Amino acid sequence: MSVFVIFFISCVSYNKKNTHESRETVVIRYMSLETVYNRALSADEKASDLINTEKALSVSISDLEKRILIDEKERVKLISELNMKRNELKKVNKKIALIKSAIYKRINNAVKRAARNIGADFILNIGDEVLYSKKEYDITEDIIREMINQSKRSAPVSR
Repeated sequence: MSVFVIFFISCVSYNKKNTHESRETVVIRYMSLETVYNRALSADEKASDLINTEKALSVSISDLEKRILIDEKERVKLISELNMKRNELKKVNKKIALIKSAIYKRINNAVKRAARNIGADFILNIGDEVLYSKKEYDITEDIIREMINQSKRSAPVSR
């Protein structure tokens, strides 16, 4: 058992002993942040297009770097092309970072809303040392549904 989990359980136990709350139980649920994130990322067409562009640029840059070493006649032209591709890749990576940031904000809002809806005191990420839990405590699908609901609420109304 990790130090984090032991510390976490100790804090919860200590808090419950030293508070005058009427509620005797702590509600802990878990989710798979990776699953929620990947689902949100794959549902975003712009993100998917940018990721495909990023991959293509990376391959192109790698090829240009190899060609620069081999082709002395075209070296100046290839270096110029390489620099253009690198600059384009930087721009694409900045756009991807903005999209990822927005996705994490949406996930955070969905987690908070889902936690309130189910009365959870803590929500853990399954990858962070949760070694076992019953499936009934997994709220990953609840988070995904909440994100879909958020998208519907924030979508422009078409007439």
